[in-house]
Amino acid sequence: MHAVRARVWAAVAAVAGFSAMPAGAAELGFYVGFLYGDASRDYDREKYSSLALDVYNNILDFSADERSFTTDSKGTSYGFLAGYRLTQHIAFEGGYLTLGKENYRERASGFFFPGEGEPIAENWDLSLTNRTSGFAISALGILPISYAWEVYARAGVFFGSNALSVFADNGEFRFNSKFTESSTDWLAGAGISVSLAEVYAIRAEFQRIFAAGAKVFGEQDEDVVSIGLTVAF
Repeated sequence: MHAVRARVWAAVAAVAGFSAMPAGAAELGFYVGFLYGDASRDYDREKYSSLALDVYNNILDFSADERSFTTDSKGTSYGFLAGYRLTQHIAFEGGYLTLGKENYRERASGFFFPGEGEPIAENWDLSLTNRTSGFAISALGILPISYAWEVYARAGVFFGSNALSVFADNGEFRFNSKFTESSTDWLAGAGISVSLAEVYAIRAEFQRIFAAGAKVFGEQDEDVVSIGLTVAF
């Protein structure tokens, strides 16, 4: 994630270098674009540990005595957008955005309790992978600061699709399934853009999605730092 974030901030710095290039004011009307960046949020280890226990107890009929875990996350974020600039100061946008993924892996030792007979000792390897993506709609308030440069603020709603992939293996049996939950979250952001040849604009933006994710899988504020390009028609 740090490498992705470094590339994004390098691209953000590069936007500033375009100030010496000839440019024009942004066009009104329709435009499309894409973005690439880094998404990050606090890792809720306790939530994943609780989800792992639910899998053991309710799906695998397994009682864990000893557990060890590892975690990692990949915050690469990307998406596309379509918008309409109503005036020099107001625009509306809709688009699709991915927010990376979180991984939780655990190895547990314990016992399986059959309906009859003695408990059976088992070892399980469990993997939980949580991915979030979805559609966002927002309104932009824009403040031109020169012929080419402008800053903007964003407010809107993110309609998320949250998928939890579960994989468990004890050497004899495997369990593999996916659970999905939808969520609706507020978002806000701020950015800066530079116009090139009137129809192109390069953006650098910080955006926060509040309490992103489904409650059952864990909700955390998600911060997205991105660089993007838009083209007006």
